[in-house]
Amino acid sequence: MSAVKLGTEDVTFSDMISNLPDDLLIQILSLVSISEAMNTSLLSKRWESLWKMMPVLKYVEKSCPTMTSQGFVEFCRRSLQLHEAPVLKALTIKLQLQSVPLILSSLPETVFQKLVVLKLHMIRYLVFDDSPPRRYFSAGKPSVCFRSLKGLHLRSDMPNLVEATLEVDPSQTSDFLRILTSVEFLSIHLYVNEVLLLADKISQRLLHLELCIYGKISRNLLLHLLKHSPKLRFLKLQEIHELLMGPAWTDPCQLAYFEKFDDPPPSVCNPSSVPECLSFYLQTFKWRCYRGTREEKEVVRYILQNARCLKTAAISVSSDSLRYRKKERLMIKELKSMPKASTSCLLVTRRSS
Repeated sequence: MSAVKLGTEDVTFSDMISNLPDDLLIQILSLVSISEAMNTSLLSKRWESLWKMMPVLKYVEKSCPTMTSQGFVEFCRRSLQLHEAPVLKALTIKLQLQSVPLILSSLPETVFQKLVVLKLHMIRYLVFDDSPPRRYFSAGKPSVCFRSLKGLHLRSDMPNLVEATLEVDPSQTSDFLRILTSVEFLSIHLYVNEVLLLADKISQRLLHLELCIYGKISRNLLLHLLKHSPKLRFLKLQEIHELLMGPAWTDPCQLAYFEKFDDPPPSVCNPSSVPECLSFYLQTFKWRCYRGTREEKEVVRYILQNARCLKTAAISVSSDSLRYRKKERLMIKELKSMPKASTSCLLVTRRSS
């Protein structure tokens, strides 16, 4: 309560906003940038620690033009160290390219322990010579590509992380996959020979998987992955077959990642038994850029024949060339003729954009 003298009358102003409950004030703080939210701690003791309880934090390097990359990363580190909420529902960090390797080694260990969703984005899209074409990013919104990163060291796992979107360079695969022990929603780009490693690291609680494979994925390889995902309800697949040209691909070791990967032996995938997720849980199956190859037909046929609870199978047929356009009707006819274990399954086919 404060008063000022206006003419001959005293006018009293009431700080009504400070009387609002904490939950509402925290919602208000979530509408402004993290730096502005932190500045409210100077208003009074009532506001001193409110920003520290915000369940969602968003850092945008572009909003701090006076800071260097190192200064912005230090600002993130210090403010996250002061954060006191028991659970951090989402942490979004939008970075300039040069800040990517700095931020990964600077996040406080306490953040990993309570973080649920981590989103790392680049402020503007930069095409690297050894990066996938833009059309392979979902919805045209690029996430950070770590292909230029030479080393990554995570100091601890993220036991509360339930959602992750990753594009993993072969040299970094094991470092990234070790944070997936609790994820329920995963979107990931992998070389075909890394699928076995993914299966070993993947969470048994996984419900939603979007898998983009550089190379060909066989039925037996997918079987092995699905048997490590017993509760899976949503599966989206895409194969990328183009050899991306650039300086990095002149290295024989890099080119080897595009070579066909040998199927795992029967002792590993056990093709005679149907994965639990197909028998009881999978409800949605999608395939992007389906080309109708022998391997792809085997995968689609197997899933349709064994997914008893499947409600929707959406397959976009590739039409990148005239030859494929002429085959579209035949591919769609073949798909519609495949037997389905689920009598309520709706098969949707369309041309790939």
